[in-house]
Amino acid sequence: MADRLPVKIGVEDNPNDVKLIFKHLRSNPKINPEISVVKTLHEATEKASKEKFDVILLDFAISKNKGIDRVKHASSEMIDTPVIVLTGVWDEDLGLKAVHEGAEDYLFKGTVNSKMLSMSILHALERNKLKEELKRLSLFDDLTQLYNRRGFKTMSSQLLKRSKRYKRPFAVFFIDIDKMKEINDKHGHLRGDVALIDFSLILKDTFRDADVISRFGGDEFVVLLEDIKENFAEKVEKRLEAKIKAYNKKKKRGFELLMSVGVNYVSDASSVTIEEVLMEADDIMYRRKKEKN
Repeated sequence: MADRLPVKIGVEDNPNDVKLIFKHLRSNPKINPEISVVKTLHEATEKASKEKFDVILLDFAISKNKGIDRVKHASSEMIDTPVIVLTGVWDEDLGLKAVHEGAEDYLFKGTVNSKMLSMSILHALERNKLKEELKRLSLFDDLTQLYNRRGFKTMSSQLLKRSKRYKRPFAVFFIDIDKMKEINDKHGHLRGDVALIDFSLILKDTFRDADVISRFGGDEFVVLLEDIKENFAEKVEKRLEAKIKAYNKKKKRGFELLMSVGVNYVSDASSVTIEEVLMEADDIMYRRKKEKN
């Protein structure tokens, strides 16, 4: 028998539903379910921002309109997690609306069985894998495998919404590789590509996995750090500088990596746009670059 697929599932708090869901899924030899119980949708979105769920099983509220609002909220807050509506409210038109607003499926508790629930989850996981691959191709830079400009804007808009809702501070690093044109002119564009790849690896090694690291264009890189203190942003900048120095001392590429950095720390996200924050970080970076000349 093939190994069971580990699946972490977030379920809103209803003890009887939780027991039945676990029983349904455990009976399928393809699934090894781990059920995480949450009391509210707010708790589910908060928890999903810190740990990875494979699927969210969402119940409707009594009000149909409120139910659709819950689907919209879950789909927008947990963009990488499939949402399946499992509800005692059966309405075919409502089910179509729920799918239109981002739900993967709409299941009625009165008729759902082990096979139906398992297949719905497995199909949602497979569709999500395909969506993730398509998103990766459209949102990532081919050379460095960092987010591209589109990817940064997509991810940063979600992080900014969370920062506003939960009153979390954040910071944006705007980084420019100095004298990139000289590297290309002196060593050729293939060596220039090596410089960009090496620099991207240093960024990945410096920042956290949860930070949004992007090649914004050419030799410009932008990083967004969510839920941090200002002194932590300063420490990260110093760590980045130390890693660049270590690279130049250790690597023998025939060129040095040099950079200018602008850091914009935002303690209150309630009234800012990502474009404004980027512009300020870019201005800080540009001023620092001019001071070197």
